[in-house]
Parts: sequence; C-alpha cells; structure tokens
Amino acid sequence: VANLAAIEARYKKTIVEIQRELDLIKTRKPEVEPYAAVGDFDRAVALLDAYVTLYPSEFTWDFTAARLYSEHKNLAMAELRAHAALTKADGDQRLRAVVRLAGILADQGRAAEAIPLLLAELAAPAPGAELSVRTHRYRAEAESVLAEARKSTGDPAASARNPP
Repeated sequence: VANLAAIEARYKKTIVEIQRELDLIKTRKPEVEPYAAVGDFDRAVALLDAYVTLYPSEFTWDFTAARLYSEHKNLAMAELRAHAALTKADGDQRLRAVVRLAGILADQGRAAEAIPLLLAELAAPAPGAELSVRTHRYRAEAESVLAEARKSTGDPAASARNPP
C-alpha cells in the first residue's frame, strides 16, 4: 500500500510538471514577437531555436521561424523551417503549414511545386459547415493560395469554379 501511494504521488507530480510545460508553450511565443518587431531578428530566431531544443515535437516554433525567415527574404531557410513545421503539424495545423510552405515556394518561383501539396491537404474531409471552427478559414486560405498558384503557373484548372 505504501508503494502504491508513492507511485500515485510520483504520477501526480509528473502530470503537474507536464501541465506546467504545456502552459509555458502557450505563453512563450509572444516573447519572440517583440524582438522581431524591433528588428532583432537574430535574437527572435535564437529564442525559437531554443524552444525547438526544449520542445522538439512542437509545431509552433518552426512555423513562426518560417514566417520570420520569409519576412527577411531568407527563403531557403524559410522553406526548411516550413517543412519542419509540417512534419510536426496535425489537424488544422497541417493546413496552416502547407499554406505557409506554398507561399514560400511561390516566392521562389516554384508555385508548381505548391499545387500538389495544397491539393493533397484539401483532399482531407472538411468539418461540417455547422461547426464553428478555424479549419474553415484555413481551408479557404489554402483554396485561395491554390488558385493563385494555378494562375501563376498557367494551370488550366485555375479558371475552374472549385479550385481543389
């Protein structure tokens, strides 16, 4: 019985520690934005890299780094970080990651490579229209990026009514 109590106490402590770490993940991203806003790009990216080290399976850090690198016209690194975010993404994060990657590819003159990525992601079933979820907005953004990519490549499907 004493052994059982010790095991229960250890697991309760672990659950509290996990929750604390999850809370940190939710609150740390805003720390990056002030550095980026004042032009301290290196410090913002260093902070994101530190978070990748601490939380290697978290999508947020690579996703944000991809945006920062893209804004600073380092498109090769932006693409690398967008791919990393995509490998860690699930649910509607995948839509966001694909849209970011597609934009980065288009900025490099590689919109044709973005089309199959967008089509594959849009092929997943959409949630019901009656549900009030962000996924609808993300899907609409992906459809818009797809239409733009098709238009820029001269894809005949660009004039179709339903892009996907």
